[in-house]
Amino acid sequence: MPAFRPPVWYAYCFISEFVLIYPTYLIMMESTGIDPVGVASLLMIWSVATLLFELPTGVLGDLFPRKHIMLLAGVLDALAFLCWLLWPEFWGFALGFVIWSLGGALASGTSDAYLYEVLDEPAAFTHIYGRTEAAESVGVATALLLGGFAASFGFELVLLASVIAPLIGVSMLFLLLPHSPRREQRQTDGSATAFLSTLSSGLLTVARERVIALVILIAAALAAIAGVYEEYAGVLLAESSISLALIGVIYAGIWLARAAGAYLADQLGGRLLPLIAFSGASLVLLLASGAGPWALSGALLVFFGTAAAVEVVYGAYLQHLLKDDVRATVTSIQSLSTEALAAVLFVGAGFIAVDSSWLNAAWWMALVAVVWGLLATAVTIFLTHTRSDVE
Repeated sequence: MPAFRPPVWYAYCFISEFVLIYPTYLIMMESTGIDPVGVASLLMIWSVATLLFELPTGVLGDLFPRKHIMLLAGVLDALAFLCWLLWPEFWGFALGFVIWSLGGALASGTSDAYLYEVLDEPAAFTHIYGRTEAAESVGVATALLLGGFAASFGFELVLLASVIAPLIGVSMLFLLLPHSPRREQRQTDGSATAFLSTLSSGLLTVARERVIALVILIAAALAAIAGVYEEYAGVLLAESSISLALIGVIYAGIWLARAAGAYLADQLGGRLLPLIAFSGASLVLLLASGAGPWALSGALLVFFGTAAAVEVVYGAYLQHLLKDDVRATVTSIQSLSTEALAAVLFVGAGFIAVDSSWLNAAWWMALVAVVWGLLATAVTIFLTHTRSDVE
């Protein structure tokens, strides 16, 4: 069995996120005749499917070998883009979104659990996890920088490349990375009874362990706030009279800032300092929302960099708190919470934008981030005094 080698893992994470269709998939769909209502419907299908798949796939990640689940996730990602390539119509795009959401859900809880368990020294998890998030962010940033240029040669070429990238990742995972030794020692029959038992154990863990529930809430709210702001950043920048070409560069910069924040997360000394930095960055973003496009762009980079650092710190803290038999299930509960909170924020920001402007929606989102940062800081101080044994 191959040994776990961090550089190989980072390369796998990079290539899995190097999906060239990322920046242009909605443009591609519109180019086939899908109207705005159809695009909105497709995104709704994607969102609902993600919510439905998130928790059950986390349970599967605890029942079956984690590496097998991750391999299946990569194959499904490739199949989703192949579906778009071969069936470029509404129902083909819808099917691709459903398959893509299933692949993403399979990986979301299982990959963090796999990484934690495959390490010889769990204390090194925060360090490796930060660089994992950085590698994924650099993969997204590179895809954003190159995807638009590649699309000028045809969407078929971009989709083909998007099929190949996750298959390369699957090959690297299969050939060069090990199974989780601790996970392989535990055998299950994969029956409906085992599924329900694992699901029940995960839910009870969250319900009974106050610290775990608070950590999930903090991490889910942060990921929702940052994710919604990132999705709306393009239209906000466009309203600020920034060109489309420059918006693409800024988006890539956002992901590079996320990579830098994730990379440096374990050097920020615990959980409190990253939160204080994020709260300050959110306040700067709030003030910059009406200060012009360049001030806003700079504030966005700092905001997303500090958000990534907090995501790594709290993601690592959650893994330290969990037991192996429900690790993927509880991590998926966090992802499910993120999706639910993001849906509320999407609707809230959208209504504000319709009623007034995207600038006001951005101001509201920044205000939410400031309030969340202050509350999370207070909760972290509380956790520090009640749970000092897990760092």
